[in-house]
Amino acid sequence: MIDAVIFDMDGVLLDSEPFWQEAEIEIFATVGIHLTRAQCIETTGIPVNDVVAYRHIQNPWGHKSLKQVSDDYLNWRRSAGS
Repeated sequence: MIDAVIFDMDGVLLDSEPFWQEAEIEIFATVGIHLTRAQCIETTGIPVNDVVAYRHIQNPWGHKSLKQVSDDYLNWRRSAGS
């Protein structure tokens, strides 16, 4: 029986930022934005929808909606070869 569950939202148990950065680089490349890790660090801690809107203001794209890009970002899975 489970007595407790720990939710790690701030990197105490696992530093998830490298995975979020990898997702950000991969997903934004699909809309023609090629980011560096340093650029990803600039948006650390900002909600995904806000990051997508920010990147769209910087470099507008037309073939995907902001919601599609946000959904892709949130549903990203690390490639098997990575």
